[in-house]
Parts: sequence; C-alpha cells; structure tokens
Amino acid sequence: TKILLFDALKRAGHVKRVDLLVPLPGEELILSAGADGITNLIHCRDGRVVQRYAGHSAPLTCIGSHCGDRILVSGDDSGELRAYDLDSGRCLWSRRGHSARIVALVIDGGRRATFSAGTDGHIREYSLGSGACGTGLRQCPHPVTCLAVEPLGRSLISGHADGAVLRWDLESQGPPKPVGCHSSWVTCLELFDGGRLLASGSRDK
Repeated sequence: TKILLFDALKRAGHVKRVDLLVPLPGEELILSAGADGITNLIHCRDGRVVQRYAGHSAPLTCIGSHCGDRILVSGDDSGELRAYDLDSGRCLWSRRGHSARIVALVIDGGRRATFSAGTDGHIREYSLGSGACGTGLRQCPHPVTCLAVEPLGRSLISGHADGAVLRWDLESQGPPKPVGCHSSWVTCLELFDGGRLLASGSRDK
C-alpha cells in the first residue's frame, strides 16, 4: 500500500511542491495540495487525478473536506478561503476574510460551518454552503496556530503561539476560557471521546 500510494503521489499532477495530504474517510481517494494553489483528488491505487480544484492565486496552506455535504474548503497564503463541490470541482464561494496567511481551518458538520484562523490574529466562521460570514469571533491577543471543533458545534478550541489553549463557547459567544497552557508554540490539537478529551502538542522542550 505504501508503494502504491508513493507511486500515485509522484503522478499527482502538481507542478510545484505538495505540502498537504488529506484522505477521504472510507474511500480510496486522497486530496493533495501545495505551492501551485491547486488541490487534486487522487485515486490511491493508480494515481488518476479524479478531480481538480483551481482558483487560488497563492500557495495553499490548509484544506479540509466534509464528505456528507461533498464539500472541500481550502485556505491560502494570501488569506483567501474557497469552497468547492467535491464531485464536480465547481467553486461554490470565495472569501477573503483574513488580511494574511490562513494557518488553520476546521469544518463543523453539525453547524454546517467552517472556521478559519489567520496570522492576522482573527478566527472567522463561514456558512459551509453559502460562505456567509457568521457571528465573528474576537481577535486573539496571540497568533492562532491550530484549531479543533467539538462535535455538535458546542465549542471551538484554539492553540496559540504563546502556548495558550483556549475554548470558545459558540452558543454564548462569550470570551474564551483557558483549558491548558504550554510554554511554547502549540502545534496540534485533537479531540477524542465525543469531545470529552483533548490532546495538544507543542514545541515544549
């Protein structure tokens, strides 16, 4: 399997480096994206490019998909966010909600929303289907480095460059509450057990 996947990625149809790989759950398909601003949907067995998603003018920095709605969302180095129909490749909407690089995005199937974070210090919410901007989250005092969303859209978790891990209540829209702290840059977040358990990684020594 590793050899087949490696061979497939060598024929992934990109003209510049590939930085991002996201498998589609339950399917022998993988999304690849990178510096050419294009996302390809690739069949893992034979390397066929099943679908192509174009339109970004800057290198891609993050991608995510919601298989239930068959939607792909991608963010780039300029702050632009785009959503595509996963099957047809058609662009559904485009928003430039950040003034700088998008560093993280997550999709909340329960709320049918996508959340993005940029180096401008903002976290923003958009409707997954229309791209309409939701109730804006407040600007963060330190750059956001990663995001995770709890099931059913109850809250959003953000990791920060100063080591803070914050929980945002999406129902009350109140100020975020600290749920943990590292001594350095938070690199990743993952929720388990229906959102009851949170794991975080950082550059702590």
